[in-house]
This record gives sequence, structure tokens and C-alpha cells, in this order.
Amino acid sequence: FQFEAFHSLCHQDPQRSFTLNNSQMSVCARCIGIYGAFFTGVILMPFLVLIKKVKFRYYFRFLIGTIILNFIDVLGNQFDFWTNTNGSRFLLGSLFGLSSAILLSNEFFKKLNTED
Repeated sequence: FQFEAFHSLCHQDPQRSFTLNNSQMSVCARCIGIYGAFFTGVILMPFLVLIKKVKFRYYFRFLIGTIILNFIDVLGNQFDFWTNTNGSRFLLGSLFGLSSAILLSNEFFKKLNTED
């Protein structure tokens, strides 16, 4: 049932997915990185007091940078400039997930603090 649940969120290509006990994961390596890092970022955000001092535009630039990196990675692989691996897909997906979580969580906590 996991494959059906994630079917609309991920292409689920077996060659681009991690395996666990010889079973394919429900999402590809990049998506595991995105979802895992997003979850971790949201959970850790209340504890990262240092990050709250950074302005929105820097978080936004970080997010745009990770989108560009993922786009370049996909294009580079597509046009045979290089061959990316599940590890590189996971790493770049994690950067995107973490930057998304930090940006959204930071905005949430800012709004929460201004309502007090």
C-alpha cells in the first residue's frame, strides 16, 4: 500500500531508489532526502535559536540555491555530463528538504512570536 500512497508524489523508479532487505523503498532516493530532511528540520527548528536571527531573504536564497542545484544535477545526468548516484540524489534532496523546512518553520515561529 505504500507504493500507492506515494505514487502521486514520486516516480518510484527502482534504479533511483534505495533498497532495504532487498525491498525497494516507496520513494526514490531524492524524495527520501527531501521528506526526511524536511521532517528533521521542522522537529529541530524550535531548538535552533541561532537560525532565527537570519533574515527571510537568506533562507529564500538558500532554498532557490538548492532548487538550482537539484535542477543542474538532473540536467547533467539527463545530458550525460555525469552520472549521479543515489547518494548524490539523497544529499541534494536533503538540502532542498532542509532549506524548505527552515524557511517555512522560521516564518511560522516568527508569526507565532508576533501574536504574543
